[in-house]
Amino acid sequence: MSDFKVETKDSVIKLTKEELFKTILETVYQDKDDKVLENVDEYAETILHILGATTNKDFYNISLKQLSTILFMAGYYYKVFLSKNNVSIATNSRNPEEGSC
Repeated sequence: MSDFKVETKDSVIKLTKEELFKTILETVYQDKDDKVLENVDEYAETILHILGATTNKDFYNISLKQLSTILFMAGYYYKVFLSKNNVSIATNSRNPEEGSC
């Protein structure tokens, strides 16, 4: 049974969850040079900082599933933010060791 049905001009493509996310993950690894993804590690560090990963001992009680859900949803809303707004990403020329957040 397919979980996703994508209608194109020429056909209908049916995908399972596994097929969809395998394709998405393959694309992520192929797009390493994409300017939008340039600072993805820094964004992940910022999210973890906001969640209290560096200061809150309770953070370590979070499950991998909960963390994955949070990061997946953050990525989704980040994509919505970029696609619905005229966003330009300013490059930060400071030394990465100067810290973030």
